[in-house]
Amino acid sequence: EGEGEGHSAGIFSVNGNNFEAYVSTQFEGRPIISYVAQSQITNWSFDLNDFISDAKTRTSSGNNGNPAINDSLYLTNIFAGAEIWSGSVNLSVDGFCATVD
Repeated sequence: EGEGEGHSAGIFSVNGNNFEAYVSTQFEGRPIISYVAQSQITNWSFDLNDFISDAKTRTSSGNNGNPAINDSLYLTNIFAGAEIWSGSVNLSVDGFCATVD
């Protein structure tokens, strides 16, 4: 699997929103777990740790069915935005902020 070619890993629900989870690896072999909202989100606050906890349960076919991430890894990137796959218009993120305590 290459970047952006993750396999579906199921649904994740948090604070009233459902996300399709995808697991893949980037070109250097590092894991990527993407969460794609199943419906439009116009304004939302959340605890990133909910996503991290869920990500630790997702398995990777490239990792012999073991979890794609574990406690020995560091979180290096958080993205919010739109990745156009087909037929979408007027997609934008007007603001995104992450506070780490």
